[in-house]
Amino acid sequence: MDEDDAALAAGEDVRVEEAPPPPPAEAEDPLAAERAVLRQAQDEVERERARLRQAQDEVARARQHGEVGALDAQVAAFEGRDWDKLIAEDPGRAQAEWVAYMRARDQRDRMAGELARGHAQRLQQAHAAVSRDIKDWSPELAGKLSAFGRSMGFSDEELGAITDPRQIKVLHAAWSGAERARQAQAAEQLATAQRYAPVPTVSGAAGRIETAPDTDDFLAFERLAAARGR
Repeated sequence: MDEDDAALAAGEDVRVEEAPPPPPAEAEDPLAAERAVLRQAQDEVERERARLRQAQDEVARARQHGEVGALDAQVAAFEGRDWDKLIAEDPGRAQAEWVAYMRARDQRDRMAGELARGHAQRLQQAHAAVSRDIKDWSPELAGKLSAFGRSMGFSDEELGAITDPRQIKVLHAAWSGAERARQAQAAEQLATAQRYAPVPTVSGAAGRIETAPDTDDFLAFERLAAARGR
């Protein structure tokens, strides 16, 4: 008999401890749905801004490429001049055109260098992005993707211009599918060759032994055949 039973038997009052009330349920946020819609709208605005910035950057790069092309043409024209003849005929004009040639060449080299550095930075950022989504990403895998792209008809210039992580992921998905198909075809060809390969026979003291070799270990088969022949 415990203390409570003894108290009841003696006619004493027994205090019963009530269980604590459950914690109040959290009130539902009446604006939760509106907040979720607002967040989605804000995310879409940010994505649209990113697309706009990317489009503006592409337009700016296209303009720079055009300017570099025009400067290339100017430099080529200057380099095709007969400078000795021009100096003999008009030294002042030759000097002025030489200065213009140097300026055009320097401006061309500076702008081409800026484009090259910008491209290298975008390519580095793209590789960092895809490395988070593509397992075992490495320069070797990037080289395989480039080789696959060339086999599909892309030029080195076109492949080198890819700096969008989404395009790299699409190329990787296509390469992965082609690799799986190639491996499945090779396995099927091997299975077919093994299925129709003639079964070697070995003659020994007990007569002819017919056995199919384990294609993964021909040396083990040869040892087994020699043992049976003794």
